[in-house]
Amino acid sequence: MSPEQSLLLHAGDRTAPNQLLVRAPRGRNRVTSLFHGTSLLEVRAAMTSQRELFAASVAASLVRDADLAGYRDASVYIQRSMHVSPSPAAVRDAMPALFELLREEPDPAVRGS
Repeated sequence: MSPEQSLLLHAGDRTAPNQLLVRAPRGRNRVTSLFHGTSLLEVRAAMTSQRELFAASVAASLVRDADLAGYRDASVYIQRSMHVSPSPAAVRDAMPALFELLREEPDPAVRGS
């Protein structure tokens, strides 16, 4: 969805676009026809960063730029989960170790590159 369409959606415009562009690292560069004269355009392209994705929302003051780089304030609890979210202070302390582990990770899927 383009930034312009995102803003229209936030403003209450529920009109569906004629074509939706889908970017994916393994995209097949093809058009898939859908119902009501609409289609998907699947393009092989790098994934958009979170900052690029929300740039229009930041420009329209729908979300603060600082919120995109931050850590959630509230705790998340998942029933029967073995994971407990660390506190924001613990996340800040753990970031250097995380980046070091990511640099040394041999699997590109884990590294994100």
